[in-house]
Amino acid sequence: MLLSNKLSLVRVFFAPIFFIAYSAAERFSEYKMLILICLTALLVFVEFTDFLDGYIARKFNQVSDTGKLLDPFSDAFLHINMFFCFTVTRTMPAFIFALIFYREFLMLFLRMLSIKKGAAVAARMGGKLKTVLYIITGFCALIMEIADGAGFIAAALRLKTVLTILFYLCAVASYISFADYLIQFRKLTRG
Repeated sequence: MLLSNKLSLVRVFFAPIFFIAYSAAERFSEYKMLILICLTALLVFVEFTDFLDGYIARKFNQVSDTGKLLDPFSDAFLHINMFFCFTVTRTMPAFIFALIFYREFLMLFLRMLSIKKGAAVAARMGGKLKTVLYIITGFCALIMEIADGAGFIAAALRLKTVLTILFYLCAVASYISFADYLIQFRKLTRG
């Protein structure tokens, strides 16, 4: 397996760890701050693998159809998992999570259709920007929870407002990028 694809798998491996650790933070309040800080640091590392796998794939000519599918799948798996955690704790509105969840499954279906037609739908700029927005939102949510736990209530409330806007932007960006992928899919299947 190519190194770039192994780096994508790091995100798949990390997703259940995030879920377990985040759940533990909610259950064991005396360790919540420590767990959230560790999750934030771990998320920095895991999100860096997203940048690194793309860089390595391009730099060392490791771009493959497997990578074109594995990279966005790994991103979606991690981010849906992360957003689910935020939804359970009511940090993220449930209907926003549902909209994003549906989009990601529609995208998965679109990728499967494209494979059946003999083409792999690679990541597009809109999808990459949507992913960056997901990442920023995830970090903002964790930082808000850390600020709240540390007693910085005013800062946490300001972050909560920013976070609510970010969640809505995530939903909008996800469907704008999905529309772009639909257009690209139609071009691929016609050609």
